[in-house]
Amino acid sequence: MPDRADYLARTLINRMRSLEGVLAEDRGASDARRRIELVEKVLVVEAGVLDGGLHRSTLAAMPVVTPGKAISERELGEFSAFLRERLPESS
Repeated sequence: MPDRADYLARTLINRMRSLEGVLAEDRGASDARRRIELVEKVLVVEAGVLDGGLHRSTLAAMPVVTPGKAISERELGEFSAFLRERLPESS
């Protein structure tokens, strides 16, 4: 049964795929900043996580996302496990 970490992993990957599509069309110097902002927004809004270190490590742990290419179930599972281990328990 999917849990909060699975939901966040899928949300982050889907939103990053959308962002990567935009970035592919509009290359700019702020690509790295836009990626971390996406992770920050999802983790703050969806999980209440304000820890900048966790935001950066989450971005580093994300599978490589390419527009039009699916993420394998193994990669998704590993990313979900990463989040599950690091996210604070929800109350």
